[in-house]
Amino acid sequence: MRKLLLILPLIAITGVGCINVRTETADAGGIFATADAGVKWSVRNALPLPQGVSSIGNINIIGITYDPNDAEALYLATADSGLLVSYDDGDAWLRVKEEQLRGGRINAVAVDPNNKCVVYVAKGSNIMKTSDCNRTYDTQAFVETNGTAVTVVRVDWYNPNIVWLATASGDIVKSVDFGKSWTTVTRARSGIIDLMIDNSDSRIVLAATDKRGFWRTADGGATWTQSDAALEGFTDANRGHGLAQAADGSVIYYTNDYGLLRSRDHGATWEAITLLTKPGSTYIHSLAVNPKDSNNIFYGTATTLYSSIDGGTTWATRELPTQRAATAMSIDPNETSVLLVGAATIED
Repeated sequence: MRKLLLILPLIAITGVGCINVRTETADAGGIFATADAGVKWSVRNALPLPQGVSSIGNINIIGITYDPNDAEALYLATADSGLLVSYDDGDAWLRVKEEQLRGGRINAVAVDPNNKCVVYVAKGSNIMKTSDCNRTYDTQAFVETNGTAVTVVRVDWYNPNIVWLATASGDIVKSVDFGKSWTTVTRARSGIIDLMIDNSDSRIVLAATDKRGFWRTADGGATWTQSDAALEGFTDANRGHGLAQAADGSVIYYTNDYGLLRSRDHGATWEAITLLTKPGSTYIHSLAVNPKDSNNIFYGTATTLYSSIDGGTTWATRELPTQRAATAMSIDPNETSVLLVGAATIED
C-alpha cells in the first residue's frame, strides 16, 4: 500500500460515472492471473476510488504492457475505456490525468527501456507521449494527417532514440530522435496489426499485416522484404494476428488465420506448430512466450487457454475464467510462472 500512496498525487482517479461499476460475474472482463497454466485463477481488478475500492471487471482489455525498467509497473490498453496503469503489479489500477487518455480505444503502449518516465501511447491517429511519469502528456507527438489509426508503437531496446509506429493503412514510420520527427520507411499496403523488434538484433524488425503476411527488415528499415515465399504452404497465414519471441530472439512465434508458426532464423523461414485444432478452425486472440524458457508458450482463444512446455509438441487446455475472449496476454517478468490474461467481448 505504501507504493500506491506515493503515486496517488500523480494520478487522477475518476469517479464511478466514468467507469461503470458492477459486481464480478461470469461474463466479467478485466485482468485474470494464473500461476499454474489455468488450473487456478485470481482476479486483479481493483480500482481505488474516493468512494472506496471498485472494479475494472466491466472493461474490455486489448493490451498488457510491462515497464521494462520496473516489473511492478504495467499498463492496460482498453477497447473503449482509455489507459489504465498499475504500480503494484496489478493489485490496483489507476487512470492517468490526461483527459484524452481517460476514455476511448488505446491501441498500444510502449515504455522507454532506459527511462520509465517516458511512455508512448497510441490512440486513434495520434501518438501521445509523457516524459514525466504520466504527470503530463504531449498529445501531438505524432499525428497521422489522413486520420488512419496508429495500431502499434515500439521503442528500440538497443537505442531508445529510435521509435517505431505502424498504421491501419500499412505505413511503417520511424523516429530517430525520441519522437520529435518521423519518417515513413515503407508502405505495406495492408493494415499492420503487430510490429516486433528482434531481441537479438534491433535492426531486424518484423511487421505482421492483416492481409499480406509480414514485412521484414534486417537493416533498421533501409530495405524491406515481403513474406510471400516464406509463408507458402500455410493457407491463410498471410492474415496475421500477432508476434512473440524468446528473450534472446532465438525463436519467433507468429499467429495467423492458419494457426501458429515458428521461426528459428529471425523470420526468414517458418515452420508450422501442430495444434489441437485443425488449421484455420480457431482464432488465436493472444500469445505469450516465457522469457526464461522459449518452449513454454501460451495462447488464448474465445473460450480456452492453451499452454505448452515443450515448444508445441504437446498442449494442455484450460477453460478461461470468463465468458469473454482472452484478447491480451503477458508473463510477469519478476515471476515467470505467473501469466496475466486480459479479457474482452469480441464483436461479430
